[in-house]
Amino acid sequence: MKKLFGIAVIPPIDHEPYLRLLCRNVASKGIDVFDFTWQASSLKLLFLRKKIRIVHIHWIEFLFSKRTSEKMSRNLLIVAFTSCVFVFQFIFFKILRLRIMVTLHNVIPHERQFPRLEHVMYTWALHMSDGIIVHNNYSKRFTEEVYKINANKLFVIPHGNFLDYYPDNINSSEETKKNLGILPDKFVLMFFGIIRPYKGINLLLRSFEEAVKKNPKLFLLIAGKCSDVKLRTELITFQARFPENCMIKIDYIPDNEVSILMKIADIGILPYSEITSSGAALLFMSYGLPIIASNLPAMREILQNASSLFFSKDDPKSLEEAILVAPRKTKLPDFSRKKILESANLFDWSKIADVTISAYYSLLKGDP
Repeated sequence: MKKLFGIAVIPPIDHEPYLRLLCRNVASKGIDVFDFTWQASSLKLLFLRKKIRIVHIHWIEFLFSKRTSEKMSRNLLIVAFTSCVFVFQFIFFKILRLRIMVTLHNVIPHERQFPRLEHVMYTWALHMSDGIIVHNNYSKRFTEEVYKINANKLFVIPHGNFLDYYPDNINSSEETKKNLGILPDKFVLMFFGIIRPYKGINLLLRSFEEAVKKNPKLFLLIAGKCSDVKLRTELITFQARFPENCMIKIDYIPDNEVSILMKIADIGILPYSEITSSGAALLFMSYGLPIIASNLPAMREILQNASSLFFSKDDPKSLEEAILVAPRKTKLPDFSRKKILESANLFDWSKIADVTISAYYSLLKGDP
């Protein structure tokens, strides 16, 4: 296949399933995709300048704040230094006459240590970029409002699904439940993903504790990496208090275990206190799971065609009520797995790649 032009993707594609799926589909349509680490990007771009027209950056907050997916540096001098490096690299891309596309997965960074500095850096980077991708219309309006961005610069392109992405060797969910020590009559609610305070874990524990007193057949499964020492301790303590109704897996979940956990769940639960995009919601939908979610604008937009139960954000009583009603609601026809899978199919990666490439061409207008 003749290559149309090249893009440089930062961070490396193996960093996230989202990047693997997006880049695989973009490359299949004739775009040459190179992936770079942030640290080596300037040097590599000098050598590959003739092949690359666009630098596509994801999760910019990780680049200027010495942040990892779990935490951010608390050292102001380190963050100031990495911020300066970030500015110089952006300027260098401009000197090379490259177009810069930023995908804003989080309109505002989570758990900020230096809010003013981060806001300045976000604003500067977004104004310096040539195009910005957000995942829903709420995020578009929010970005315009917070950073005073021209609407013509923004592209709304959704997060794609995870249909057939993870290996699936599960024949029987009942057998899998038995192997994990979960009784077959338990109704399994699952939280999945990196465990961080803003995702409402403490709210979930409080609400589940009250709900399970009224329905002892409820079972809570929490799976994901947790680097917050205090939160880890709380989760381990909670599991010890409810050994018959709770399982906590607070480590990285390898790809070959994702389908196992998804197949034993009856419903996904996303009790976030703030969010502008959710890969976990698309993951649950990709396994035909209904979802209990906070009544947030972005979450409502993502789940508008899926079977969902919404509760009032940060309200433990409202979440408790949603948990208690879930076993009855999921038996209704509107909550069938077939219907939810049809909703997941709307987030098709091939179509997302087409729209992304159209956005790339918009950035290249006027170029030779």
